[in-house]
Amino acid sequence: MEKLLTPETFDFFARYLLAGFVFLAARARFIVGERPKPTEAVVEAVILSLINQMMFLMVLTVFPDLLSGGSRNIQLISEVVALPAISGALFGWLLGRNWMPDGFRRLFMPVSRPAAQAYQHAFTVADTPCFVLVAYTDNREVYGYFGEYSLASSNLEAGGIFLESLYLPGENGEWLPADPPRSAWLSLQDARSIEFF
Repeated sequence: MEKLLTPETFDFFARYLLAGFVFLAARARFIVGERPKPTEAVVEAVILSLINQMMFLMVLTVFPDLLSGGSRNIQLISEVVALPAISGALFGWLLGRNWMPDGFRRLFMPVSRPAAQAYQHAFTVADTPCFVLVAYTDNREVYGYFGEYSLASSNLEAGGIFLESLYLPGENGEWLPADPPRSAWLSLQDARSIEFF
């Protein structure tokens, strides 16, 4: 046990495991999908840590004096926290917008568990808030507004949509705000369709 708590083993785990988890956390902000299994997350963290090491060594090759005046701790924090956080956010942003060729996509997302439901993708790529009409299999319909305080989830056990405001259908087809104003969490277990307006 004492040999595991040496600075060398900490450096090793920080460089080849922790850096990958920092990359995963930053990338997760921009990627829609289910959380990977723990074993998949560890494998992906190791792969991304190796990629991070290659990027760090390339940066030091191009700029050899970049960290020469700093302490060992500053270099380790730059290597294990700063670079993976910045690159994870950058590659996550690019991957989320499909601006990356398939080869790079596979490299920066070695384990891929896409969203379980298509509606989550639809809500994620929507650039602006929108009105939605949720129709259920028993012919119920819910009219609502999906804005910045709303949320869509694809969790298989408790997936649903939180709509920040509900509306009622008017006689001429217009949508009238519910009186009193209210919001709702909707289960999508028996949903037939979701229309976006």
